[in-house]
Amino acid sequence: MTTTANHRVFTADAEWSIDLNDYGRMDYQTIAYAGDLGGGTLRVYAVFGGTNIPLPDSKLSASTLDGQGEVVKAFPFRTTGDLVIELSGATDPNVTVYVL
Repeated sequence: MTTTANHRVFTADAEWSIDLNDYGRMDYQTIAYAGDLGGGTLRVYAVFGGTNIPLPDSKLSASTLDGQGEVVKAFPFRTTGDLVIELSGATDPNVTVYVL
């Protein structure tokens, strides 16, 4: 797994903990991904009091489709503080996840 300031490359199941305050923005954010999830599912959680709370509509996989049948590869959300981005159930993924 490789990490830079606003993105991480996942090549296996893993979690990425980030502090949104480090980005200096307290408004809407977007999680997006590019590449192959390897059959896995990407989930995003806000962390409050040490508990991971799933963000609405944050469960993305190759079978998550929009109204036109296109794969959903991004979603906006609004929260502050810590996030956990998790890739699970993947077999040989090669995906870059971005916080925009």
